[in-house]
Amino acid sequence: MDKLSDQNLSCNEPNCFHKRDKLWFCLSCGYIGCSENENKHVNAHFLATSHHHFINIENKQIWCHSCYDFVHVQGTVEFFTENMQQSTNYERWCNSLNNISWKQQLVKAAVEASQMAYCPYSNYKVGAALLVAGTQEAPVIIKGCNVENAAYPSGNCAEKTAISNGVISGYQKFDAVAIVTRDGGLPCGQCRQVLNEFNPVMLVIMCDMDGTIVNEVKLNEILPFAFGPRNLL
Repeated sequence: MDKLSDQNLSCNEPNCFHKRDKLWFCLSCGYIGCSENENKHVNAHFLATSHHHFINIENKQIWCHSCYDFVHVQGTVEFFTENMQQSTNYERWCNSLNNISWKQQLVKAAVEASQMAYCPYSNYKVGAALLVAGTQEAPVIIKGCNVENAAYPSGNCAEKTAISNGVISGYQKFDAVAIVTRDGGLPCGQCRQVLNEFNPVMLVIMCDMDGTIVNEVKLNEILPFAFGPRNLL
């Protein structure tokens, strides 16, 4: 909580420049809004997302849906603060505030994903992390790992797992993907085709297992003349 209140934050709403004492933080997605104008931003965010856990950043109050205002409730602020500090959204905001680039965050997420890989047959761990389009300033990252199967063709690549996780989370556009393997290898042909569906020019960042970037290339450079939505729609 202190990390947030120590920063010179401003409202994420367009044309709103309120700072510090009038701001609230959404625990679900990390969005920052303003509590001016009868808390219209809070209500709009709730209606648009169904998120309902908000904390007033400066005064450390929580949002009450009964009285439509921020209130002090003994013990509850501490509970939500603790949960916020443990959440990936809080980490995402702190990374942004501490000037950790979206690319560093993406690579870190891919390394973490590779550690979850299920690959008892090949022992070739792969982690993938997608950057949701337009979220470079406060990155929204979707992870995936390879999941092998005794019936080999039934397994799933890390890139395809990440895409599936992204789509089921409500995202269909991605600006970049970081992929971690032991040799920094490029995606297989099927994965290139799957990625192409959601952005044919996304940045592909290849890394080794410790997160060292070994190659960066646009997807259309490794899948030229691709077949995609434009051929059917």
